[in-house]
Parts: sequence; C-alpha cells; structure tokens
Amino acid sequence: MSSYSSQGGNGTYSSGDGSTNCGLPGYPTAYALSITLLSPGGNGVFKAYRYANPAATGNSILYNAGDFGASGDLIVQNCNGCSYNIAIQSSSRIHYVIDILGYFAPPQATSLYCYYTSWSQQTVANGGVADVYAPACAAGYNALDTVCQSTNWVQYVHMGLGQCAALNNSGGNATVSAARNCCRVPGR
Repeated sequence: MSSYSSQGGNGTYSSGDGSTNCGLPGYPTAYALSITLLSPGGNGVFKAYRYANPAATGNSILYNAGDFGASGDLIVQNCNGCSYNIAIQSSSRIHYVIDILGYFAPPQATSLYCYYTSWSQQTVANGGVADVYAPACAAGYNALDTVCQSTNWVQYVHMGLGQCAALNNSGGNATVSAARNCCRVPGR
C-alpha cells in the first residue's frame, strides 16, 4: 500500500504516526488481522479476502443486527501487484475497524551455511585397526559427510557418517583423523 487516503487514512502515514505503510514491508505474503464490527444494520456475514479473488474465498465473521463489537482474528493473503492488497465485503451496512497484528514475510532463498568440526585423532600401529569418530555437529546443524585422513598410507575399511574405520598397512605408526561437514539453512 502506498497511500491510505482513499481508505480514510492519513496519506502514506497511518494515523500520522510517521511510519510509511504502517511499518509494513512492500509485499508481505499475508496479513494477520483483528477485525471488530460496529453497529451492524442487519444480520450478516463480513468477509476479508485477497483482492482480485472471489469473496467466497474469504474468511468470515458472522454478526447480528444491533450487536456491537463482533470480532475475529483472520489471516488474509496479500495480492502482490494489485491495486489493493485485500478486499472486504459485508452482507449489510456496517462500520468496522481493522488492526494489522502482523504479517507473513515471503520466503527468501539463502545459501547453505556449512562448517567442519574439529578433528578427532587416533594413533594406530602398523597392522592395527582404528575406529575414529568425528565430533558431533552443533545443535541445529546436520552432518552431510565425514572427512577421513591419515599421516601415512592406510586402507579405509569403512567411512560412515561420523566414523572412519581404517587398517594401517603403512609399515609404521599412522595417525587417523575424522571430522564432520555440518550444514544448515540460515534463517531469514
């Protein structure tokens, strides 16, 4: 919304408080609305819905003639790129107050964030077998793979998620190390 004057507001400032568009971003996905109905002229149904959609798709508040203060909290989708964001319809004459409680921001693609844990190490004598477990990922991260390495040539018998099992056939001692690659999708 770029101006509220056609809807009874004070230009681009809601109630003249100085915040453009009531502090809302340009195109939220949906609005969380609190609607209060005042002085209904008859029994009926009040609907709030996405502009340019049929009224039948809207969320409803039922009211009776003479009731004061019928209300409801509704989620209404925004119509991005439309002349107006939301539409309302009432089956009889009514006064109403709409408060925006919040909004749902559109999804935003973000890059995967990854890091490697520290290395767990174990020294293995020639001909010996090692089972080295990499440190666990921090809370909120998932392990994608395990990295195994050694100071001398060893044969990896098994590389599992977080585990490096190795047979040392290098002719001397070897240090086997394991680390995890931990990733998460960052928040908005």
